Formats: sequence, C-alpha cells, structure tokens
Amino acid sequence: MKLKKYFNRQFLKLYLIDLIFFILTSGFIFLALFKISKYANFLKNFQPEQSLVQGYDIDPNVLNTYLTIASPIANKIMLFFYLTPIIILIAYILMQGLSWSRIKETRYKSFIARFLAVTLIFGLIILLAVIANLGIFSDVIIFIALYFMLLSYTLIKKNVLKDLKKAFVMGLKKFYPLFLIYLLWILASLIILFIYTLAEGFFSLPITIIALLILIGLLVLFKRVLYDFIKKYD
Repeated sequence: MKLKKYFNRQFLKLYLIDLIFFILTSGFIFLALFKISKYANFLKNFQPEQSLVQGYDIDPNVLNTYLTIASPIANKIMLFFYLTPIIILIAYILMQGLSWSRIKETRYKSFIARFLAVTLIFGLIILLAVIANLGIFSDVIIFIALYFMLLSYTLIKKNVLKDLKKAFVMGLKKFYPLFLIYLLWILASLIILFIYTLAEGFFSLPITIIALLILIGLLVLFKRVLYDFIKKYD
C-alpha cells in the first residue's frame, strides 16, 4: 500500500483536528492537576496553633474552623475529579466525531449522533471492566473493546446495531491485517501516554514536542489506512 497518497490536504485537516483535541485535553488535565495539587497542599499544610492543641485533643473551635475551611476545598477537589473525565469525553466525542466524519466524507450533524452511541456503548463496557477490577481479564476486555470500537467507527452508517454487528464480523473475518493496524494504533497511543506522563527527565522539551507531533500524525495515518482497508470489503 502506497502511503504517499495519504499525505495530502485532507491529512493536514485531520492532523489539525487531532492536534487541537490533544492540546485542549492536555490543557484541561494540567489545569485540573494544578488545582487539585494546590488545594491538597493547602489542606496538608493547614495546622492549628500549638497552644490550641492539648495532647491528642483539639479545641472544638479549631476543629470547626478547619472543617469550615476544608469542606469547600474538598468539594472543589472532588469537582475536578468528576469534571475532568466528563470534559475529556465531551471533547473526544466532538473532535474525534469530526475527524471520523471527515475521513468517511459524511455530514457531521448526521454522523455525530451515531458516533456518540457507539462511543457510549463501548465506553460502558470499558467502565464496567474497570469497576469489576478483574485484573488481567479486565485489561483483555478493555483491549478487545477498543479494537471493535475502532472498527465500528469506520463502519458507522445509519443503523448502529447493524454497524456493530458488521464490525464484529469484519473484525473476526479480517482479523490479522485489521489487528495489526490496531496494534500500531495502540502502540502509538501508549507511546504518547508514556511521553505525556513519564518523559520528564528522559527527554528535552523540544524532543518531547517533536515526538508528540509525529505520533499524533501516525494516529491520523493509522485511522485512514484502517478505513481504506475496511472500505474494500464493506
């Protein structure tokens, strides 16, 4: 397969969409972590005056003051814990829905509802696997769910249930080539996650930025290759 044909104007548009998605989600995650860390340090460093502490007993007035201060701060921390995944999910649905609609050359307004349905179905499966906490079995479920979710995105048309069934059949029938593309997509995603979370101290900032830009481009490329491959047999 000639990869040269993929590097055109459409690729640049898709790359820009994924880049904006990455910047927006990264920015919000950094903001959330900064706020949570700030609030947590404030609670950690809050100490009553020694004169108000008698052995293991604390003056009730001091305790009430602490609770009055700590309660709204703890609520803000919990707000960011719950708000962050919701914001990321919304950004994912809007931006990745736009990306896949461009790849499939279909109208965004008619596509996004079905994209949302597919994402929520597999998202629920992944969430249940995480909550169940079945060790490596949960990891296998998540891995398989992501595989069929990616295939389903390429086959979204009108009937979501029929599209899911077709994705399941296609995923098994053409398992080897499709799974190879999926593994490359997963590998690029994991490297991005590694660089994003653990690369500090391993690489300089310019190298980190260049690596992230290249890997985002690879994710776009893998999506287009996957779609073109499936389109031949759809």
